[in-house]
Amino acid sequence: MTHGTNAVQIKTAGLSGEHNWRPTSFMPCPIVNKCARCKEFKSIFEFYFIKSKVGSGRATTNGKRVAIYCKKCQSDRYKESPIEAKILNACKKRAKEKGLEFTLRLEDIVIPTHCPMLGIPLFPTTGQAAHANSPSLDRLDPRKGYTTENTVVISHRANTIKSNATPEELRLIADYTERALAERGNAKTARPVPD
Repeated sequence: MTHGTNAVQIKTAGLSGEHNWRPTSFMPCPIVNKCARCKEFKSIFEFYFIKSKVGSGRATTNGKRVAIYCKKCQSDRYKESPIEAKILNACKKRAKEKGLEFTLRLEDIVIPTHCPMLGIPLFPTTGQAAHANSPSLDRLDPRKGYTTENTVVISHRANTIKSNATPEELRLIADYTERALAERGNAKTARPVPD
């Protein structure tokens, strides 16, 4: 049974069911793809489309490329991958987007037990969202790329605080905060600032 003219009945390569589909220049016809992980044939809409026309993925009938893993298997693979690989891939993507040098390898990502800046323990997130104690790769000089000489693993909290500030800007912020706390009578939390 179809619902209007936009529904198409797909019975190809073991995949059956009704899918809402509208012909467009992006996807001129409904097709199926076999997931390389679960080996199931699924609707093309259960796979991520890849922006690049060359490289990974499979070509569709109109030349667009689609991932070799279905969305569910792609998500499962991400959850199962080690935190070092997740950090490396995220940094590689950022370096490409920003046009920065990237020479890191998986063995260059070494996660300490505690953040070298704040001293808080580091442990990976169980989900996708980072928390204060998540390991995060920091570029010591934000103007330079991702190299072994310019990167260190710190906490997400420290990286958020540091952002792209220079050491001098961080000192100015710390000095101001301490002075402001001292002026408001919060001397217990403020260190004395030398004149």
